[in-house]
Order: sequence, then C-alpha cells, then structure tokens
Amino acid sequence: MIKLKPYITEKSVKLAQSNQYTLLVPQNVSKNQIRFEVHRFFGVNPVDIRILREKTIARLRFRKSSTERGKKKAIVVLPAGEKIPGFEIVQEGEKKEEEKPKEKKLKKKAAEK
Repeated sequence: MIKLKPYITEKSVKLAQSNQYTLLVPQNVSKNQIRFEVHRFFGVNPVDIRILREKTIARLRFRKSSTERGKKKAIVVLPAGEKIPGFEIVQEGEKKEEEKPKEKKLKKKAAEK
C-alpha cells in the first residue's frame, strides 16, 4: 500500500483544470505502482503519468547543518470527464458574491454613525 498525497500549489491547481493532478509519492515507487494505486484509491484510469524528483538539499541553520528531504512528485493525466476529489477549484465569481454582503453591512454601519 502506497501513500498518495495531493500536492496543492498554484501551479498544481492550474494543471488540475486541464485534468493533470499532482501527487506526492514515496521515493521508491514506479509508474506502474502509481497507476495501480490511483485506480484503487480514486477509481479512475490514468492516461499518462510523469515523474519529477527533487533532490535533497543541505542547508545551514543556526550554525548547524541540516538537510531538507527530497520529494518525488507524480503528475497524473486523466481522460476528459474524470476527476480526483480534493482538487476542487473555487471560482472567482463565487468568492466575490460572499464578500459583497460584508461590504454592504459596513456601509450601513457608517451611515448610522
């Protein structure tokens, strides 16, 4: 059993709009294992899988050396119409509707004073 964690960044959210989902995977996992686990967990069949590896970085912090562990990311491409839950994107229009009532309340309070 492999842990698949969604990797949420601005870039990964943009990729999710075109059915490309970014997941963090363990270092020793192959593409075939990722394909099997994605099908098992999410119930979707990936069209393509791309792998990105980030190397371990040595850093100096407070006169002590430390390392930041490397990452392995898998970009899973799905066919049109299939989605992975957890990558829902809130549209800008929906955000503005929520903010408008708050502004009106502030204007009413200012008018009362």
